[in-house]
Parts: sequence; C-alpha cells; structure tokens
Amino acid sequence: MLLLLIKIVVTLVTVLALAWLAERVSTRVAGVLAGFPLGTGVALFFLGFEQGPDYAADAARGTLLGFIGAQALALAFAASASPQRLKTLALSLLAFLAVALPLSLLDLSLWLALPVSVASTIVAHRLMRHLADTAITLRQPPGWGVHILRGIVSGLIVVGVTSAAYWGSTTLSGVLAAFPITFFPLLAIVFWQHGPAPAQTLVKHYPAGMGSLITHTVAVALLYPHLGIIAGTLCALALATVWSAGWLAWQRRMS
Repeated sequence: MLLLLIKIVVTLVTVLALAWLAERVSTRVAGVLAGFPLGTGVALFFLGFEQGPDYAADAARGTLLGFIGAQALALAFAASASPQRLKTLALSLLAFLAVALPLSLLDLSLWLALPVSVASTIVAHRLMRHLADTAITLRQPPGWGVHILRGIVSGLIVVGVTSAAYWGSTTLSGVLAAFPITFFPLLAIVFWQHGPAPAQTLVKHYPAGMGSLITHTVAVALLYPHLGIIAGTLCALALATVWSAGWLAWQRRMS
C-alpha cells in the first residue's frame, strides 16, 4: 500500500507541475518535458524494487517497444482531435493498446528493440511537425476544484497502469510500463480545459521528449544488473536530464 501511494504521489505532482508549465510558461516546453522518464521511471523502479533489478532490466527491452505504442497514441490524438473529447481520448488509448499489446509478444534483444524505438520516434516527429504551436490563454487561474479533478484523473490512470504492469511476461510488464503515465493525464487536462489546438501542440513536441525516455530506459537495462536500482536510477535520470536540457537548448538556438 505504501509503495502504491508513493507511485500516485510522484505521478500527481509531476502531472500538476507539467499542467502548470503548459498554462503559464509554454505548451512546447511542457510537451518536451512530458517525455521525461518520471512515469515510466517510477514503473521500472518499482518493478526492480519488488521483483529484482534483473527483472526490471529485462522488462526495459519491452519498454522500448512500448514507446512505439506511445507514439501511436500521440499520432491518433493528432489525427482525431475534435470537440468530441471522450471519443478522441478513447481512440488514443485504443491506438496504444492496438500497437503495444501485439509488440509484447516479441522477444527482441535490447540492441534490436532500440533502433526500432528510435525509428518510430523519428517518424512520429516528422508526421506531426506540421501542427501549429498554440499557447494557452488563461482568463483566470484554475481553482482548487480543477486541481482536485486533475488529481483524481491522474491517480486513476497511474493506479490502473502500474497495477497492470505486473501481469503476464516480463516483456508485457515492460510494454505496459511504457504507457505515457504522466503525458496522457496532462494531455487530457489540456484538451478538456483548453481545446484541441494547445493539446495538439503537446503531442507535436512529445516525440522530442521521447529521447530522454529512450536514454533512461537503455540505461536501466544496462546499469540495473550492475549498480542496483538506486544507483542505476540516479545515473539513468542524470543521462535523461542531459538529453532534455540539450534538446531544449538546441531548440532555443534554432528558434
């Protein structure tokens, strides 16, 4: 029970912080940072904590494949975003499941799963780069009721996903751990409250943030068996931070 509460609290804080960034700073920055490995990192950490570092390292291979499903979710949202909010979000979830679950049947090595994951990220980035960048215009700051609703939505998603990640094979656990635990609640919040255009800005820049997720996941696969979950997680997060900071700095220079 304590572990579950920690997962929920970490995810809730992350989602609310990213939503604040999207509303007050930039939807582009929030989209990139939504790819930072907090949700997936939490899932892999607790897989290692509860079932051993070798299990989590092996599951990371499936996580790389699961990122293809996360890209499918973003692409489905970009293609179907409309005022019919529930329909759009449901189609996005179905896209993840339709792509990710069959991939969980594959047993690829880390060095085969990695180029496939990178290639899917590049393709998704190119397919969505035509979307416009739309900022959020706040008429008034969200009240406590909105924050409570955000917390409930995020909590329900993280409980469902992190619980499901322990079913079935190691690969299936890894694939489900790749579900965008922080990004999808953020996307739902922005879409529901501010409309399709700012939400599409989030998905447009999400593949750029996937670089940090991929970096973190490869580091987990390589470092957990040798360093353990604590030191391995710290090193993996440090590498992911370098990626995110470098990408945002490059984007500022190019803009």
